[in-house]
Amino acid sequence: MKLVKIIIALACALGADIFLNKLASFQNPFFDPYMILVVYFATTSKPVSSLFIGSAAGLVQDVWRELIFGLNGFKKTLIGYLVAVLSSVFDLTGVCARFVILLAATLLDACVEAGLMILLGKGFDAAIFISMGVRMLGNALFGIIFFTVMAQIIKRRYSEAP
Repeated sequence: MKLVKIIIALACALGADIFLNKLASFQNPFFDPYMILVVYFATTSKPVSSLFIGSAAGLVQDVWRELIFGLNGFKKTLIGYLVAVLSSVFDLTGVCARFVILLAATLLDACVEAGLMILLGKGFDAAIFISMGVRMLGNALFGIIFFTVMAQIIKRRYSEAP
């Protein structure tokens, strides 16, 4: 059942990505639905599960965006695992904590991408850092909305249980 939830969540993130890139024709989207998904699952599941969810989300993003295959897979896997480890040590279920962790995860995403592009000998686009502030704020705001909606769905499901 959890696998079905993950597949549905990945399909929704892909749908949001398609909408942002094709219908709205943004060059640099103001939020990353895959990042929000990875951070959500990382704060609600164990580190090993978060590792696989981050890997799947990153690979779906790589397939759709046609970038260097595995770049986003590596970034999302690393972020999912690190956030899950932090979540096992600290309580990251509060709104402020999730806001901060989404900001930090977005910053880490951009820094890891720049570092990997340098290591691969490819020139990285400095526009990543220019639009990073907008993407950090977008991820944090849309992430908080997503987390709140998911909390209400889960609370309603368990309150209606016989």
